[in-house]
Amino acid sequence: AGVELNPGLYNNTFIENNILTAGGADGVYANGTIGSLTIAGNRIGGNARSGVRMENAFNFKGFVPVVANNTIGLDAAGNAAQPNAGQGIIFLGGRDGSAINNTIGGNGFYGVVVTGAAAGTTITGNRIGVGTDGTTAIGNGQSGVFVLAGSSGTTIVGNTIRNNNGMAGIQVVDGTSSTTIGGSGSSANLLVNNGLFGITVSGDVSGSRVLGNLVSSHTTANIYLNNARNLAIGSATAGEENTFETADYGVYAGGNLSGTTIEGNTFQQHSLGGMVLTGAEGLSVIDNTVDDNGAYGIYGTGDLTGTTLQGNTISNHTVGVLVDNGANLTIGSANGTLVSDPDANVITKNTSAGVVVNGAGSQNVSILSNSIFENDFIGISLSAGGNALARTPTLTSATTTAVVGSITGTDGDVYR
Repeated sequence: AGVELNPGLYNNTFIENNILTAGGADGVYANGTIGSLTIAGNRIGGNARSGVRMENAFNFKGFVPVVANNTIGLDAAGNAAQPNAGQGIIFLGGRDGSAINNTIGGNGFYGVVVTGAAAGTTITGNRIGVGTDGTTAIGNGQSGVFVLAGSSGTTIVGNTIRNNNGMAGIQVVDGTSSTTIGGSGSSANLLVNNGLFGITVSGDVSGSRVLGNLVSSHTTANIYLNNARNLAIGSATAGEENTFETADYGVYAGGNLSGTTIEGNTFQQHSLGGMVLTGAEGLSVIDNTVDDNGAYGIYGTGDLTGTTLQGNTISNHTVGVLVDNGANLTIGSANGTLVSDPDANVITKNTSAGVVVNGAGSQNVSILSNSIFENDFIGISLSAGGNALARTPTLTSATTTAVVGSITGTDGDVYR
């Protein structure tokens, strides 16, 4: 390694203002260090492994290991790659390590990796995937940030993550817990043009949150959820709503999503659809603004048991909500008995239909207490066997106190 630190106490130890290039291993390798080791202001590039490897670096009585203000994976001018063959920075185990205000681009694998039961890691104020000018695209070979199984309490705030060439700007996988991505104000991250997805989350990530970020211009979807459980995307708190814009899809989600909520966010200007829910079970989609997203606002297919769409505003698509051979979805109120139900969706200004339930596989789709108006063709359309082609009432008059009409059917049938 360019600099190697063996196990021991390193309070007030500084590795500063060095050029650490072309080494046969890591640029800096800290193994079992304890206390306030600070790696700052270095240029670290062209090494055969990672730029900085923090292996089991621990907090000691409030003195924490810090990697700050380094240029990692870039040449002397800062606007072309001098790749480290591995990661830019890796935190492997340890506690309370931090990566602050680094510029990390051009590395062979990920920008920053958190793994091996690392706890309390903070990644803040970094520029990942750009040059030192903050604009030149110099992506890392894989995702910008990768948080792996066993890690807990990782905080990713205030970063610019763009142009990385792997799956996503940020990846979080099964077995992590309490990962926080963003927050209000300056804690928000900017994720732009990172591979297929802006953010991916898979598996049980208990207590994790995605808050306040701007996520834009990814190839497939701005956020991808695969069996992602116990995750909060946005919240009812002002400033914690995410904005997702300009990709094929805003959200692409499937599998067991129990305990996961998508709340208070804006999904806009996606070319194909705001949300795709494919076999997505147990997901709560609450109080989002879904506007101007191409063919449909929300698309659902497969078994959607336990998934609810409530309190959302869905407007300016071809179809507001399209259920295509999807079953057991709740659109609006769970019971349909309240006037001005807070669970009602507002579905409006779509150029064809507000809601379409299509296909013989689309059964038990509940559409209750919503406000559906000013859709150019029809409010609700059942087609090709959707909801067993439940009979449509013929309405003859309506006032603020009564709706008059008729419905035909077989004696004993119950219609809701």
